[in-house]
Amino acid sequence: MKPIIGITANYSYDGAGECADGIGTKGQEWQLLADDYICAICRAGGLPVILPIMDDMEDVKQMLTGVDGVLFSGGHDVQPSYFQELPTGKCGGMVPRRDFQEDFMVKYLLSETNKPILGICRGTQIVNASLGGTLYQHLPDAGFNIHTLVQYPRNAQSHNILIESDSILADVTGTKCLGVNSFHHMAVKKVAACLRTVAKSEDGVIEALELKDPDRRFFLCVQWHPEMMSATNPVQQGIISAFVESCKK
Repeated sequence: MKPIIGITANYSYDGAGECADGIGTKGQEWQLLADDYICAICRAGGLPVILPIMDDMEDVKQMLTGVDGVLFSGGHDVQPSYFQELPTGKCGGMVPRRDFQEDFMVKYLLSETNKPILGICRGTQIVNASLGGTLYQHLPDAGFNIHTLVQYPRNAQSHNILIESDSILADVTGTKCLGVNSFHHMAVKKVAACLRTVAKSEDGVIEALELKDPDRRFFLCVQWHPEMMSATNPVQQGIISAFVESCKK
């Protein structure tokens, strides 16, 4: 049996893109996910399922019982209220329903289950905020380089990260220096007390987090998008594959 991998969904309020593609109507709300996630999980031998945003957290609990691991995907910005700050005006679009549900999911998964967790981009940010950490609302305002490097193709390396040797990430990638893509303007500022930094960019932005005490589960959060690079980069696919493999146990 293949492990069932739950992947959190994005949420679109207006359906403008879908309407333009002829598969929806104006003003229609959508729950959706980039195909890169699906393909990367399938290549790793997992069975991907999209976890929708719902209103009843008891339903969410029941939904989580049916998966072997959870991938917190990228997407809209996390509301500053989740890390005890007021908005500075530099945040992009936000989805309060998604923030609420994923905050619940992070806490529930860590306190009530031993299921593996992989966070990607926004996924890293919501995990850190849910566990008591904080975020930079806009990296250039904090003195960092721009990390929204959309000039590059999504599967291309745009900068390097430096990885701590005693980490899951180092074990999985087999390197201390890894080329990654970069499509974010928020990032981890203060790391949650139960987490530790295991990788940074060359200009000092936190790029990966793991649990201080692994508690016998796979737990890795990365700021870049390995799923976008995975089709052409075996090391990036290896990150996804290590997560899926841990879900078989």
